[in-house]
Amino acid sequence: MSYLAMYRKYRSKTFDEILGQDHVVTTLKNQIMGNKIAHAYLFCGIRGTGKTSLAKIFAKTVNCENPVNGNPCLECEMCLNIEKNTNLNVFEIDAASNNGVEHIRELRNDTKYLPNVGKYKVYIIDEVHMLSASAFNALLKVLEEPPAHVIFILATTEAHKIPATILSRCQRYDLKRIAKKEIAERMKAYIQEEGQRVEDAAVNYIASLSEGSMRDALSVLEQVLSMKPGEEVKLDDILSTLGNVDYSTYYELTQRLVSKDLNEAIGIVNKIYNAGKDIKNFINQYIAYLRNLLLASYLTQNKAELDMPLERMQELVQLSKKLENARVIDWIEKFAKLEQDIKYASTPKLALEILLIKLCSINVGYIPVVPENAEIETEVLEEEIEEPEQEEEIKPKEPEKEVTLIFEKVIEPKMEQTTEEKEVELITDEKIKEPDLVLEDIKEITRDIRDIKEKNELEEMLLKKWDDVIENADGPLKAMLLRTKAFKIEADHYFVLVDDAFTKGYLERAIDLLKVQLPLQDEDMSLVFILKTDLVTSENKKIEKVENNINHIINSLEEKGVSLELYE
Repeated sequence: MSYLAMYRKYRSKTFDEILGQDHVVTTLKNQIMGNKIAHAYLFCGIRGTGKTSLAKIFAKTVNCENPVNGNPCLECEMCLNIEKNTNLNVFEIDAASNNGVEHIRELRNDTKYLPNVGKYKVYIIDEVHMLSASAFNALLKVLEEPPAHVIFILATTEAHKIPATILSRCQRYDLKRIAKKEIAERMKAYIQEEGQRVEDAAVNYIASLSEGSMRDALSVLEQVLSMKPGEEVKLDDILSTLGNVDYSTYYELTQRLVSKDLNEAIGIVNKIYNAGKDIKNFINQYIAYLRNLLLASYLTQNKAELDMPLERMQELVQLSKKLENARVIDWIEKFAKLEQDIKYASTPKLALEILLIKLCSINVGYIPVVPENAEIETEVLEEEIEEPEQEEEIKPKEPEKEVTLIFEKVIEPKMEQTTEEKEVELITDEKIKEPDLVLEDIKEITRDIRDIKEKNELEEMLLKKWDDVIENADGPLKAMLLRTKAFKIEADHYFVLVDDAFTKGYLERAIDLLKVQLPLQDEDMSLVFILKTDLVTSENKKIEKVENNINHIINSLEEKGVSLELYE
């Protein structure tokens, strides 16, 4: 068998092996034994607390042929197949990569069929909050009224992202963080089973790093066990493997901040940096150390709340007596702000050094520089203090008088108009005034101009389309089209000039094909072919008619004695 990671090798197989979730385990076992199984469950909690393990154990138990006190027997064919992931009745779906509506539709269609073996079909949807909105809508109906042989188990680390309509259709169970003590005890059992040796301080340190996640703890444990196989793993080995700093370094840095020894504090930072440690991780761990330092002054009885080895607690309590709580709180706030700001800093080490300079300076953020001639300047300053200059007494300013300006209208005497001026004024009044254009008239003229322009542009564009029709044609049709030319568009008619009657007859028979190739403005617009000879005859008749009218006018004027000379 291939190698299995520790968190997979030691995954819980029964409810009794689940760590730190007694409130959930008891409820699920009672439901199974009382045959009061719900159709949908939701397991919420941080990573590594047992959500997926609980779902698999539940699936085994409801399909187990010989359950024992609410636990699977682990011996029947159903339990063995589910454990090997070869059972066709248990479906584990990763919603992070199968979050589309099509995946949920397939699942919904599959629920119609009865299980081939066993009592229930169990669908485990991990990271269900990753489903899309449409996928949640598709899941909603089947989750509300599923078939009697179907059980849904949803697992998520972010329950707040799940729609309320889904939450209301599930039994929700919140899994809590696993206690540090329980993680440490379980790891010691695994270490013994692996035949390895790890000192208690190292185990407790790993348990504190896990932050309540058993999987995180086992991942770190597996890493450090591989470092020294067959030998005892100590705390220093874990610190060097993970790139963390020893508690003594935090204690020493705090001492330097208390004594405001800037040189030593900067030296500690340089030592950490040269050792290849991560500055951001160091700041995060130092904030946790300051948290323990603050609690040490308050917790007189329950020292177990201090997240650190027992041998370091005594020196922490002694150090807390030298510091005021307000000062420690101020440090925590400043380092927490630095942790946020350092995410965007190009040189984290420099940002940390600047904060240490501020904390070690008497005037925070300012270190005065004393010039060489400080004594001379001091003497001059003292003389100025002894004999201060008497300032000239400033008299209060008299209020300005309000000035009121009165503007009078000057009326010039009206002079009598002369006779000539009266005549000019009379002539001016008699002039015919042109009527002003109303705004609506201007708008109407503008619209007419725009419409004419658009019509001309459209007509020009459509006439050019006839050239495209000629270009795209082939064979005899193209030979006939080369004898034509688009003429004009008028009254829903598209006029085309044709050289001869034979071409006109040929094209009229192919008019439906030409209308398809020619994108006319309107479907009702007709395509009309005109012979050039007919057009010329028509134009000649118009010219002849105009000439006759002109001659008639000239003859009439001559009869009245008016002579006209025409020039070409």
